[in-house]
This record gives sequence, structure tokens and C-alpha cells, in this order.
Amino acid sequence: MRKFLVLLLSVFLILPFFSTKALAVDIKVEFSKQNEFIVSSIKAVKSNDLSKGKNLYEKYSQSWIDLEDGVKAQSKVAYGYIESKMGMVHFLLAQDHV
Repeated sequence: MRKFLVLLLSVFLILPFFSTKALAVDIKVEFSKQNEFIVSSIKAVKSNDLSKGKNLYEKYSQSWIDLEDGVKAQSKVAYGYIESKMGMVHFLLAQDHV
């Protein structure tokens, strides 16, 4: 289950940030800064520390609030895609991982 969670975090969150060309440069810079939460979250999950991984992801989720309006203004498609994937991760993190 942990490997599945790591895979979803990787695919659903990191890749869209690098492949979305419609974002403005300043938004990309902010994504780079905020992406550290995701990278650290994945590292924590890979080292079997789900609690730390979840906490780091939640920090990213909170920081998303500062970015989402800019992303939405630049690309509603990118915004919808990211929000959708974040919802999936929130759902997975809410599960009881045995």
C-alpha cells in the first residue's frame, strides 16, 4: 500500500507541475519552492514514515492556497487537473493504512 501511495504522490502531483506549459514563470518558481514539500513527503513515505509524509503533504496543501488563484488565472485546465489529483491524494491519506 505504501508503494502505491508513493507512486500516486509522484505521478499525480510532481509530473503535472513540470508538464504544464501554460503556467507563468513566477508560478513555476513558486511551484519549485512548494514542490519540496511533495519531494520530502515522498521520501518520508518511502522510508515507511506515513505520519511524516502525511504532515508534509498537508503543508503543501496549505501552501497551495497561495498558489491556486494564480494557477487558475493562467490555466483553468491545469488548475482542475491539480485539484483533482490533490483530492485523490487527500482521499488516500484519509484511509486507514494497515
